[in-house]
Amino acid sequence: MELATGHDLGSIYDRVYENYDRYLVVPAALLLLAFAVLGFSYLQDGQVLEMGTDFQGGTEVQFQINGSVTTDEIENVYSDAGKTGVTARLQGESDGNITNVLVQIPPPILDSEEEASQVLDQAGYAFSVEQFNQISAAVSGELFTQAVIAFVLAFSVMSTVIFIAFRDITPSLAVIIAAAGDIVIAMAGMVILGVPLTLGSLAALLMLIGYSVDTDIVLSTRVLKRERGSLRSRM
Repeated sequence: MELATGHDLGSIYDRVYENYDRYLVVPAALLLLAFAVLGFSYLQDGQVLEMGTDFQGGTEVQFQINGSVTTDEIENVYSDAGKTGVTARLQGESDGNITNVLVQIPPPILDSEEEASQVLDQAGYAFSVEQFNQISAAVSGELFTQAVIAFVLAFSVMSTVIFIAFRDITPSLAVIIAAAGDIVIAMAGMVILGVPLTLGSLAALLMLIGYSVDTDIVLSTRVLKRERGSLRSRM
């Protein structure tokens, strides 16, 4: 495979620079698709993102099950036992002999490991409990409220800093919209891949704000605040 020369890259850049507006279709299409995914998720489940145990409460148990099992199989076992809303996720790859499964059981919380594992025991599975966690709906609701406040504060402070740095509405809005777009697309990816909203995934979204804004500010500053050469050459 031949590497592009400086002349080739220059020609490509010239085409992009002269017709930059047509390339805006790509991020616009991604944003529309992301909003469609989030809207469909809300209409189907009544919430934009699936809530993890951190934010909805309930019981979380990690089982080490002998043999090869699927998440659908485990969820059906709990459903047949009358426990609805249970979700199961594989933890790592199964080697055929041992399967690690994380089972999330919605409120009300279960009192003990024995109560959580009774369903699998009655279904005839050979297993061991590796981890057992529970959180009440009241505590998880308070966590979610604090998480929303933290997210709003982070975005608000970021927006304020950007306006102070540029003192110009156009580049400031461009950076803010770019960061918001990154978050929306990431949230749509979480829906598609079945990643629940937990304290960990919320932290990842907050980090996304930082990385996105940092990159946009550095690039925009180099283009807008340097006075050497034309705007095109600085870009």
